[in-house]
Amino acid sequence: MTGKAQAGRKRSPASRRVKSTPLVPDQSPPVQEIAPPAQPLCKLLDEVVTLLTRHVMLPEGASEAVALWVAHTHAFDAAQITPRLFITSPEKQSGKSSLMILVEHLVRNPRYLSSISGSGIFRTIEAVHPTLLIDEADNSVAKNDDTTAVLNSGHSRGGKALRLVGPNYVPKEFSTCAPVAIAGIGRLRDTLEDRSIIIQMRRWQRHERRQRVRRDRMENALAISKKLEDWAKASLRDLTAMDDPFVPDELSDRAADNWRPLFSIADLAGGNWPDRARRAAVLLSGVSVQSDDGSITIQLLADIRTVFGCRGISRMHSEPLCEALSEMEDKPWGDWRNGLPISPHQLARLLKRHQIHPKMMRIGKPDRRGYDLDQFKVAFATYLPDETATPQQPIDFNELESGNPQHKPQQARPKAQPFTSMFQIATPTLRIMLRLPKRKSTMKTIRLRMLRFWERGGRRSRRCPVLTCNRF
Repeated sequence: MTGKAQAGRKRSPASRRVKSTPLVPDQSPPVQEIAPPAQPLCKLLDEVVTLLTRHVMLPEGASEAVALWVAHTHAFDAAQITPRLFITSPEKQSGKSSLMILVEHLVRNPRYLSSISGSGIFRTIEAVHPTLLIDEADNSVAKNDDTTAVLNSGHSRGGKALRLVGPNYVPKEFSTCAPVAIAGIGRLRDTLEDRSIIIQMRRWQRHERRQRVRRDRMENALAISKKLEDWAKASLRDLTAMDDPFVPDELSDRAADNWRPLFSIADLAGGNWPDRARRAAVLLSGVSVQSDDGSITIQLLADIRTVFGCRGISRMHSEPLCEALSEMEDKPWGDWRNGLPISPHQLARLLKRHQIHPKMMRIGKPDRRGYDLDQFKVAFATYLPDETATPQQPIDFNELESGNPQHKPQQARPKAQPFTSMFQIATPTLRIMLRLPKRKSTMKTIRLRMLRFWERGGRRSRRCPVLTCNRF
């Protein structure tokens, strides 16, 4: 075949040579498909409760609260509020450190500390986003104002701390929001306790022995923590949508904020956990539980109302009011500062928070500063709403001195018992009246005038404890 014939010959498509192009690798990141957790959340929470009750002695409802808080640390990104978990006891050797060790192996990214400053808290949070576990808080937190302020600000998502950094002192904001568990003997500041779920622990009894906690045998706790981490990755979007769970009426506004993220987790878990979570909240943070301790000023208002009510008066000087408060054996007023009872100046400083100030008044001959019952009406109605008992009808001492008192016993009372309504009071309150100090002659004169006034309503009765008391 000639060259021209070969040149004119057409090649078949199959015989054509195809140039191969190199494959370019895909530069987009691979899509990681998160598999749903193999074990439901309700089972994981039950495992946490079983682990806790096996090793530590907790009050009723506390194991459910700790289990929900542990799950909250793994799903922290879905919450706007992160409550503090405060583990406390009146004495040492009550299991606080054992519970903290268990929590350390259950939560997300733990940092177990025994002492930390305020700046150390927000710098650690900014660097590693941990779950802080602060032990020995009675020494490192309760007595440190800066640490308490940082922990208070980190209760909500937008908490920040401002510091000047670098040689040019450039302002820089540090985040303070992170889950925090605190353990210590006694109490913390009122503001920090208000942002906490409080777990009150006690020592074991002989028949309540539990298994000892050992750090080298925490495989079960670490396995549960890994399962909770997988659950949080798969359910974070669903948990974010459940931002308005049902809150019981027994919780105050602050307690409702603390428990709302835990209620969302309980509702997502299903089963009996929604009921268990709300029952635990009422047991640990209900209004009736908080009113027992409350702040020191609320306790002072309650005791002042008791003093006014048991004496049936409408005005009182500061000195006798402080003396009456100091006579309450189960209250802190008798040993308020350095073993000394509360003074009128200290009383005025505490009442100043509620806009209650002493004023000059005359009860007897000398004019001294004191308090009128009308000054406490707003504070009583606001901070002591559950107290339904009303004080006795006030006695005006100006009417006693004039000799023509208008306050008389009610006609419905028998004349043989004119003191019945005045002295039908609880034993601690009666002790306050009978143990009045005799150092002030003016107080003795006032008491005798009260007795003569009440004698006009009926005959002298042996049933009256004051007329037969040797102190008068």
